[in-house]
Amino acid sequence: MGKNTILIVEDEAVIALNIKEMLEQRNFEIAGIASKGEEAVKLALQQKPDLILMDIILSGKMDGVAAYEKIKAQYDIPVIYLTAHSDEMTLNRAKKTEPQGYILKPISQRELYSAVDISLYKHKIAKKLKESEKRYRTLTDNSRAGIWQTNPEGYTIYINRAMCRILEIENEQEIIGEKFDPFFTPESLERIKKAHKKRKSGITSWYEAEIIGKKGTRRFVEISDAPVLDDRGKLQSVIGTIVDITERKRALDELKTKKTELQAAIQELDAAIEELTQTNEEFEAANEELLQTQAELIKTNEELAKSEDNYRTLSENSPAAVFKFLMSKEDGSFSFPFITKRIKELSGIEAEEIMKNSSALLNMIHPDHREDFVKGVLESANDLIEYSAEIKFIKDNEERWAKATGRPELLPNGDILWNGFLEDITDRKRAEKKLKESEEKFRSITEKSLVGVYLIQDGKFRYVNPKFAEIFGYSVDEMIDKIGPKELTYAEDWHIAEENIKKREGGEEESINYTFRGITKEKKIVHIEVFGTRTRYNEKPAIIGTLHDITKRITAEEKLKTSLQEKETLLKEIHHRVKNNMQVISSLIELQSSFIMEKTGIDHFKETTGRIKSMALIHEKLYHWDNLSEIDFKEYIKTLSSEISRSYTHPSCEIDIIVNIKDISLNMEKAIPCGLIINELITNSYKHAFHDQQKCTVQIDLTRDKKGNYHLKVSDNGIGLPKDIDLSDENRLGFQLVKALTEQLKGRIEIIKEKGTAFKITFPDK
Repeated sequence: MGKNTILIVEDEAVIALNIKEMLEQRNFEIAGIASKGEEAVKLALQQKPDLILMDIILSGKMDGVAAYEKIKAQYDIPVIYLTAHSDEMTLNRAKKTEPQGYILKPISQRELYSAVDISLYKHKIAKKLKESEKRYRTLTDNSRAGIWQTNPEGYTIYINRAMCRILEIENEQEIIGEKFDPFFTPESLERIKKAHKKRKSGITSWYEAEIIGKKGTRRFVEISDAPVLDDRGKLQSVIGTIVDITERKRALDELKTKKTELQAAIQELDAAIEELTQTNEEFEAANEELLQTQAELIKTNEELAKSEDNYRTLSENSPAAVFKFLMSKEDGSFSFPFITKRIKELSGIEAEEIMKNSSALLNMIHPDHREDFVKGVLESANDLIEYSAEIKFIKDNEERWAKATGRPELLPNGDILWNGFLEDITDRKRAEKKLKESEEKFRSITEKSLVGVYLIQDGKFRYVNPKFAEIFGYSVDEMIDKIGPKELTYAEDWHIAEENIKKREGGEEESINYTFRGITKEKKIVHIEVFGTRTRYNEKPAIIGTLHDITKRITAEEKLKTSLQEKETLLKEIHHRVKNNMQVISSLIELQSSFIMEKTGIDHFKETTGRIKSMALIHEKLYHWDNLSEIDFKEYIKTLSSEISRSYTHPSCEIDIIVNIKDISLNMEKAIPCGLIINELITNSYKHAFHDQQKCTVQIDLTRDKKGNYHLKVSDNGIGLPKDIDLSDENRLGFQLVKALTEQLKGRIEIIKEKGTAFKITFPDK
């Protein structure tokens, strides 16, 4: 890690040079020295130092406070103000810029180092907190699964953006503090109530439900919820995930409808969720470091206290309230002989009032802390050891915290006098509490998650949750900082994972979702679906994401494909054998017809053979086509018309058969009757429609209207049907077949006798 850089802004050249030498002795790097406000702004924007030491009073139009306001508007750079004295108005302006601290002139080396160390550390902690919160929010907001948290009574505490989309609400504020009950169907609510009983016992639930969004959209979802229990086993909250499985439900229903013989269904698909990870384990160690730094500050204050003038000047301008606390030997009473004006910011009470009546401040101590306060003071007095404690105060019904530090001194008269200071640490305490709550919430989410959560940096796993380790057969300790993604990837699939990791590390793609084959500790292959996104961890690029085991789903899909292939092969074989059997029947009829001498009998046999061939042709087409449930009717009719042309000839003209059918597919229940009808009508045109014509045509049209009805038309340009023809004549088998087949299609037939003959048949899709 590089040196911390510091910009010095001081219009006294000698003081600036002295500060520079002291900082360089402590191995700090000087970003520059400015004597005017304008120059300070320019240098800060160019160099972007880690810290600015800024004299409040500068020569020129722009003082130190104004200069820092301009710098802070563009970059988050902490500042420590340098001052010998300043008016109240200027100090109030300085406070509004939220400086890290103040250093009084003349500047001592110890005071300078202490102030700089504390400022750099506080800024680092604040920055880490912001990055941690951003990382957690990024993971949940980018999760494809809905993530939620409710209190024990079922009222909503938190939801992510994916959950907003599922519920069809604009933002989380619409549901925070409310229950999810109005969004579930009554049947789903009964399932949820049963799951609620399990939660109180600490049991994780996994079930399906139906959600009705705010806009009325119905969705089938898969819900997993995990109870969060305290040390006594009492339910604190419920954390869960919701994955939209509507499309999967629809797909399964369609598969069951089309393939009734296939009863297997994919039952459980793991949900992909992105949850938040990474606890800030460095915070406690950093807090101890802060305490040590504060202890050094106390020692510095003690040294400065040797000079009463310097002590008082420092006290009045210190960000903490400096005090003298006296315990009387005679009656054990407490009093404040001296306390600085800073005490008002903490307590709201003027320093003069506290010095007159010490109980005004002592009574503000929270009841839970008063006994410990008195006990600590007495121990410090008895042993003459330093008193140090964090004390909770009540100001205007609001909790505030102060760090109290004091070193006791035994006076000649036997009284005990403490010299010390009260530092307002309310903001730090709130930040610690917020960070702890955030860490506990998101640790609970990840640790109890039913999908694997991971963080990769420099080729190693820096974090994995228990579910991630379980998927690959390891313990968490065996994985963190010891192995990387390559060790968990099946060798033949490593190029897939490596390519996607490089895309995220190189910034080519921020978020990626893909599948690969993994390898467990026991060398077992598992199928994995992973979702990852870029993030930063310890100020370095990293990858964070989730994954889940989809081996069961892949196995089920492979079994389903195998079963489908087997059944399709069987159906093709059946169609092939049916076609062959029809060919045998047709051949037998033709053989039998060779023994018949009468032309009428031979024609009857020929017509029957044609009908059998039209049916056999369908089975022939199905044998060669991939779709065994529907016939490409245009291709079928073209082949059928060619077969009829080869079987029949006309003595006076060559008949041209025109097929005008768009891309229409029919199932066997409709294709076979339509094929037989067309066979009968074309054959009839060949035998009766044409006499002494040069151009003879038969046209076949098939269309489908918007209502789903089919319109079949077979027409010719022949002489037309006789006016007295009766289609119900039992001696006309062809017409009887056409009529019967039309009824089978639940259709109606219409005969048009203009410029030849046209048969128009209309039948429904279902």
